[in-house]
Formats: sequence, C-alpha cells, structure tokens
Amino acid sequence: TKSFSLVFEVVKNNEDHVVLQTNGERLILNKRTALKEGERIRLYYKIDDIILFDGESRLTCHYPLHRIINVDVFDASNGKFTILGKRIKLKKAIPSGVDTVMITEKAFELSYEKEKCSIRIEDCLDEEFINGKKLIHVALKGTDSYLSFLADEEIGCFTKQKVYLNIDPNKIEFEERKLTL
Repeated sequence: TKSFSLVFEVVKNNEDHVVLQTNGERLILNKRTALKEGERIRLYYKIDDIILFDGESRLTCHYPLHRIINVDVFDASNGKFTILGKRIKLKKAIPSGVDTVMITEKAFELSYEKEKCSIRIEDCLDEEFINGKKLIHVALKGTDSYLSFLADEEIGCFTKQKVYLNIDPNKIEFEERKLTL
C-alpha cells in the first residue's frame, strides 16, 4: 500500500501519551514511548487511512470515487442503450463512440422510493458523511466493482428499508471516447 510520512517534534512526553508538533499543529500520540522533549521523529501513514477536513467540511472519503459507468449502446440513432442491466430508450440519438456515462446527482439518485427506472441496491460496502451529504458505496449487477453515489443524509443502506438507485435517463451525461496516441 502507498504511504507517506510526517516529521514531528516531541513537545511533551507524559506517562501514557506523547504531545507532538508539526507545522505549528499539535497532535497526541496515544502510546508509551521513551521519546524525549525536543526529539524529532518520523511517522508513516497509509494514504487510504487519511481523511482531510477544511474546517468543518470533509474533503476526502475512505474509498475512491467511481464516477463512470459502462453502457452498452445497441442502437445509437434511436437512443437505445443498456445501463446496469436496464434497457433504456431516449428521445434523442446517442453520440457516436460513446460507451460510458458520468455518475451525477441529477441522473442517479438513491431513494427509498422506487421509480420507473430503478435498480434495487442489494449490497452496500460503506456509508460516509461528506459535506452535508452521505456518500454511499454500493455493488450493483453489471459492474465489476462498487460505485459511489451521493444521497441525502437520511438515506441509508444499513436499515430494513429497501434502497433503490433511480435513474433519470434524460439527465444522463454521456462520455465520448478520447483517442490516445
């Protein structure tokens, strides 16, 4: 796993914890050590374990965000495609060369209410709070990994209520393939 390190100066060593300082910020290390005041130490951290805040606003989540879903376009001129096992027909043509769509709040909504174009959430990996919203990581049929969706805070996968991914086909944003040399 990837990691990074920070250098700290020991401010004070109490019996059961050590006060450390870096860049003017003080932290407590809940460990017994023989470190002496003024001593410098380097601590290593796994990148996956870091959660950043800007004041009260959370900036990072524990799992990477998956922002793209593969689609199977089988009739582009008539707007027909399959996404997550659902067949959809748009009122417009699909741009040529498209095979993915962006996950946006407008087109994909998690809800307790089942709508016309819905997929039931069967498996939830995790839920996190980030900037007044809940970030829910779910596994769905037709994907080889989990996908991440923002939801209102009251929506939760770890309850007895069924949760649905409602798709608004008319708000889907298609991604065109970019040729690389």
